[in-house]
Parts: sequence; C-alpha cells; structure tokens
Amino acid sequence: MDAVSFFLQGFPELLSSLGIVMLISSAIAFFLVLVMIYYARFVKKVMFGRYELLNSTGPTPVFVLKGTPRARCPGCGTLVIRGWRYCPSCGREIGSLWPRKAREGPG
Repeated sequence: MDAVSFFLQGFPELLSSLGIVMLISSAIAFFLVLVMIYYARFVKKVMFGRYELLNSTGPTPVFVLKGTPRARCPGCGTLVIRGWRYCPSCGREIGSLWPRKAREGPG
C-alpha cells in the first residue's frame, strides 16, 4: 500500500469528490482539444486561400468562401454577401440588394 492510498483510505468522501473533479477537468480538457483542432483546421483553410476575411462585426471577424458574390450596404457601406437579410454593421434590411431569383437559390 503506497502513502497516498494509506492517507486517503480514511477519507472516502474526499476520494469521491477528487474523482468528480478529475472527471470534470478531463471533460473540459477534451473540449478544449476539440476546439483547438477545429481552429487549426480553419486557420489552415484560411492560409491556403479557401476562405478570406470579408469584414468584422465588432470584435468578430467574418470569413467567407473565396469568390462569394458581394455587395455594399446602402446604409453604411459594409461588405455583405448574398443570403444576408440584414447588414451586420448597421442592421438595415438588405434583402432587396439581391435579385429575387438569387435569393431563392437553386431549384
């Protein structure tokens, strides 16, 4: 019997709460690893030119596929893309910028 198990044998509630803490911290670490993998793949796509920075809405950058059709908001001049109903900067309705056929999509 090692020193740690000898010390903890009299404290089963401490041992069970340590197990819960370890389980929660393992779940958080797993989630953080998944987030890092997602962002590493996204950065790779941006680096190789598949996505490009369109604009930023507050502190959040907005990336779009390269070659996506764009227009400018008539209210504030922010770049917007097809499918957006409202300007992310000023909130103005921009659905009228795109022809009806383009808004409906294929089919």
